[in-house]
Amino acid sequence: MVNPAKTKRQLVGVYSLRLARLYHFILQEEEKKYRVIHSLDGYDEVSLTSATMTYSSLGEDLLEPEIFGTAAINPAKLYGGNTLEESAEMFKRIIGKNGTIEQNAVVIANSALAIQCFEQGSSIEECRKIAEESLMSGNAEQTLKKLIG
Repeated sequence: MVNPAKTKRQLVGVYSLRLARLYHFILQEEEKKYRVIHSLDGYDEVSLTSATMTYSSLGEDLLEPEIFGTAAINPAKLYGGNTLEESAEMFKRIIGKNGTIEQNAVVIANSALAIQCFEQGSSIEECRKIAEESLMSGNAEQTLKKLIG
């Protein structure tokens, strides 16, 4: 929430529903387009392992995995590794179009909600398609490479 760039749009993931409500309360006072997300099974992102509660400048929603075009995912399919290095390698595989179907689905779902912070008139389905195209075309990987040099 504290960002020296003073962003006008923000997607924030939190680990508890109580914290999600608190962030929502605080962000309502700012002139931001935002969405705070909390998966009801405890993740600070859209995990697709259960429903996700979202609070935004447009209201609140309970999003089931099906809205992102998938059934609920088994958490074991999303294991992130034991070390920071393992997690970084997994991220590189996913963004390099070598993720599993489940990993790709989670990245696309979270990206869709981030895109919707910019395109608030667009549906989740429209934003999901944009995110999927970016990941599967390699555009997301190219953008990351430009950012990190």
